[in-house]
Amino acid sequence: MAQNQQVDKDGLYIGPRPTYKIAGNVVAPAGSLAFLTLFGAAGKVIRVTKIRITGLTLTAVQYLRIVVDKNSSAFTGGTSSSPAKVPLDISNPVSSATAAQYTAQPGGGGAIVGPIGEKTALGQATTPAASGFPGEANFDFADRNGNSPVTLRAAAEGISVKFGAAPATAVTLSYEVEYTEDGN
Repeated sequence: MAQNQQVDKDGLYIGPRPTYKIAGNVVAPAGSLAFLTLFGAAGKVIRVTKIRITGLTLTAVQYLRIVVDKNSSAFTGGTSSSPAKVPLDISNPVSSATAAQYTAQPGGGGAIVGPIGEKTALGQATTPAASGFPGEANFDFADRNGNSPVTLRAAAEGISVKFGAAPATAVTLSYEVEYTEDGN
């Protein structure tokens, strides 16, 4: 180990970690299953630090409950695409995490360990009112005061973002997820 690396009492690296973001815009299905997921990778430790959901629009104004779950198995089925996993430093290695955004809800898997975040945000009508501002949901899981961020230590461990109750119609939204990835 290089002399300038920071380690804790157990010899685990605690210095700056390779950091990545996924971001995009999706028309999330009008159900209460995942519309966004991030799963770990074998031999890697993924630490989710931030999730941001903005620009919530649907046919009519509605309050939307946004829930972040920790999952113990990957989702199956549905219609998804994989957003780019962008390193914030070009010298970082390619990310091994698995990310998906869904336009048709997954049909199975995704066993829920439990909810780890929940926010209510105002979804604006597609034709915005002059006085209406769509809400946003920010989840900050960053490591502070020795607390651990959301940590994924295996390929079957993940997080998913969903609506707590099915919206009246499909919801267009933008998202950002920030995470680190390394060997410990």
